[in-house]
Amino acid sequence: MLERSHTGAAEQGLHHDRGVEPAEGYPHRRSVHRESAGLHQRAGRAGRLLQATQRPFDADAFTYPTQASAWRTIPSWGLVAGRDKTIPPAAERWMYRRAKFRKVVDVPTSSHVVMISHPKTTAKLIEDAAEATR
Repeated sequence: MLERSHTGAAEQGLHHDRGVEPAEGYPHRRSVHRESAGLHQRAGRAGRLLQATQRPFDADAFTYPTQASAWRTIPSWGLVAGRDKTIPPAAERWMYRRAKFRKVVDVPTSSHVVMISHPKTTAKLIEDAAEATR
């Protein structure tokens, strides 16, 4: 089980509803990362490292408003993971359009961890962004 950082999510009943048992307001780490993040794409050491170190999403993010939006003043680029089960690709595209991202690259075969499953595509987008902001 994970350590509890707060009880808000548990009290509000904000739990994953696809058979994942919550652990003090968070879904179990193993289930979330196998189901949602698609770690099956990168078995082995990298997958185990991500699974062990990635912190689950905190439901309090829904209740505490952001104080400032960096995308309003900082140029941004984005990757759309076509098979993302954590953030729907259509929602990613909508957010990128709303934030006026300079470039958005679709990766139709990627899960949520696009930087792991498609490192060359990710690196190319980072290089493009660096070149554009020189």
